[in-house]
Amino acid sequence: MRELSGVEFNVFTGADTPCLPNILGKSGYHAVATNGFRPDFFNSPNAYEGIGFDKAYYPKEYAPAMESYLSLGDVGCCFHR
Repeated sequence: MRELSGVEFNVFTGADTPCLPNILGKSGYHAVATNGFRPDFFNSPNAYEGIGFDKAYYPKEYAPAMESYLSLGDVGCCFHR
C-alpha cells in the first residue's frame, strides 16, 4: 500500500474488504467505530464502511449533522449496550 498512499485509509472506496468487522457481521455481530477527528480525516467514512463497521461516531462539534454520543469535551470512555 505504501506505493499508493502513506495512509491506507485514503484509498478505501467503501467497497467490502475482508476485515474482522465484515467477517463478524456475517455471523450476526455489529461493529461500531468511534473517531476523535473530523469525518473526512483519513477518509474514515469510506474506510469504516468498507471494513464493515455498522456505525461510526464522530464528535458532535465536527459532525453536527450526524448521530453521535461524542463531544470534544468528553474525557471518559463511553460504553453502550
